[in-house]
Amino acid sequence: MYIQIRLNEEFVKEHFYDKVLPGTLLADALKKIEKAKLIDSQSFVLTVRTDEKDLPPEDLADQVAEILSKAFGIEKEEAKALFEFFAAPDEAVEGTGDLPEMPSENAGAARSAMDSIRSLCGAGEFISLCEEIHAMAAGLIREEARDTLVSRSYLMSCDSREMLGLSLDLFAELLREDGLFPAARVVKRKVPLSSMMQMSMGKNAAENILGNNQTQDVLESFSASIVLSSDIIVALDISEWTERIDAPEFGQFLASLQENTDNVIYVFTVPCLEQNVLERIASVLSEIMYVRTVSFVPVSLPELKRLVEEELEEMDLHADESAWQTFYERIAEEKSDGRFQGIRTADRIFDEMVYLRLRAAARGIRPGSRTITGEDLKEMVRSRIWNKSSEDILRSLAGFEKVEAQLRAAADALTGAADKKEPMYSGIFFEGESGTGRSLAARILALMLRERGFLERGLLFEHRACDLVVPEIGMSVPASMTICRDAIGSVLLIDDLDAFLEEEETRRPEIEKIEDTERGRAYTIEADSRDFAFKAVNVLTTFLETHSGDCVVIFAGDAKRLEKLRKKYPALCACIPTLVRFEDYEADTMARIFMQMIAKNGLKAGQGLEEDVEAYFASLDLKDLKLANARFLQNLFEKTRSYAILRVQMEGRGKEGLEILREDFRTACRERNESMNEKTRSQSRYGFGS
Repeated sequence: MYIQIRLNEEFVKEHFYDKVLPGTLLADALKKIEKAKLIDSQSFVLTVRTDEKDLPPEDLADQVAEILSKAFGIEKEEAKALFEFFAAPDEAVEGTGDLPEMPSENAGAARSAMDSIRSLCGAGEFISLCEEIHAMAAGLIREEARDTLVSRSYLMSCDSREMLGLSLDLFAELLREDGLFPAARVVKRKVPLSSMMQMSMGKNAAENILGNNQTQDVLESFSASIVLSSDIIVALDISEWTERIDAPEFGQFLASLQENTDNVIYVFTVPCLEQNVLERIASVLSEIMYVRTVSFVPVSLPELKRLVEEELEEMDLHADESAWQTFYERIAEEKSDGRFQGIRTADRIFDEMVYLRLRAAARGIRPGSRTITGEDLKEMVRSRIWNKSSEDILRSLAGFEKVEAQLRAAADALTGAADKKEPMYSGIFFEGESGTGRSLAARILALMLRERGFLERGLLFEHRACDLVVPEIGMSVPASMTICRDAIGSVLLIDDLDAFLEEEETRRPEIEKIEDTERGRAYTIEADSRDFAFKAVNVLTTFLETHSGDCVVIFAGDAKRLEKLRKKYPALCACIPTLVRFEDYEADTMARIFMQMIAKNGLKAGQGLEEDVEAYFASLDLKDLKLANARFLQNLFEKTRSYAILRVQMEGRGKEGLEILREDFRTACRERNESMNEKTRSQSRYGFGS
């Protein structure tokens, strides 16, 4: 049988500067045992083959303890605590190729590492890699060829740190379970640019964690830490080197890493990149070491749903269609707010779904049911219109009549073209000042089109242009494609268009051409690789051309910005035939909307409040202060409500039946008017009129 002896890592490090390392000492002693054959010897792990009849594992363990006891002058019982045994019978290695389960950090878990890996979303290439290694594990041990696995490195491209971290942890667990890397663990490091490199990139660029140190200094310290470790997977984030991957300094860094390959598997990590950029990085890495590229695809909405469905099934729960619609709505909100974290978000939403169902049951709402409904989850999303029809919402709005007519016309045009099978692009311009209700209008349009069968999900994804225009080489296209893919069957609203409109001279200049005398070549950055905005817009243009029947893309901005967009991107604007205009509100309309917001949120209006509200808006110079918009109303309402809640808490009362008094409103009105126009990425559930 095969026995692997894992020495305590701290014990080995304590004796690192001894003349003979503990692992070497033990290996020499094991060679003298006739009934044991030393197969492999590393600093922390030794592999021995024995005949179980001639030398049972417990007898070998006793001999190992005796060796360590004599060598280090300690009691035998103390020596037994300095190592662990992992045993596998010969037939497991030489027969079917399947190794039995061995103790691991996750001992007792219901699923093996390979099972968990197979369940990962968007990880097809990673799953194939792990399946390959899992199938070869027995052969690698039998042929004493573990070094051939350790000598291989990987370039992993992933848009989610959470997904990448989970995948690497499972990879380490798989290597432990299969007996290939008994003490496998993941060590993460970031490889920053040297100060010299950064200074060549522009003003203040050198101010980072390196200070005045060079990359080589970091490398030397890092290399020393590797020598003191064993059986580790080193994840190196080389994102900052994407544009400088051909630099001589980086080549020297790789060469130094190559000197420390015993018991170390290197994984180079980068964000989700265009394939040609990824191939360029891989070609540079391959000059020094063997590298296999593994790409992770950003997780899709159906994949996230499948993950949560599986977790619910394990608890004998299931969700109905209304619950899944709420689930999608929550995902859309988190993506729009920039809080989305892939599978971590899915896990968080799963926990919330289960909690809300159990809370409903505790309150006597379908206590015996194992079905989660949209009614159970109504608090899971911020929007108040999740369960309303577009007609109900429009009837309840004040000051929205002109926009309503334009939305109906746009919906009629899209659904009419679909019915007649006529080609019509589904791009729309929303022209108006920020805060005039454009997001609410987009949400209503999504509902309209879902009700008419034009859109399958009818969600609203809100993004800024800077979410698509990523100022790093190779990242704008994947980011834009991911956003577009999410929006299929829904509405995509793109606001804050400035990132699309940057002038050429405002972009970072092309990097100076640098000669690499050692390898006889020069490297630089191609000029067109910096056209980040054009790349994003090209993706949007193609998306509008190919998905006009199952998605609506809205570009929101003032008249000046939309005109710039038309001039700069004529091909894109040819796919945007519809215009909806938003106007500022009059003072009396704003007063009506404010009082309407109080009523719709289940609050009471105190005596004299309405008169104060009307007088306040009548006194404002709306045009000069640019306050005639829904955002101003929303922020003023939230501040008023906040002061009212604080007041009743000070009075020792609860929030039930909360009444908004004149004093609450007057306190809120004394805030700076400009602050009422500020927009945060995370939007409140107490929106304009909804």
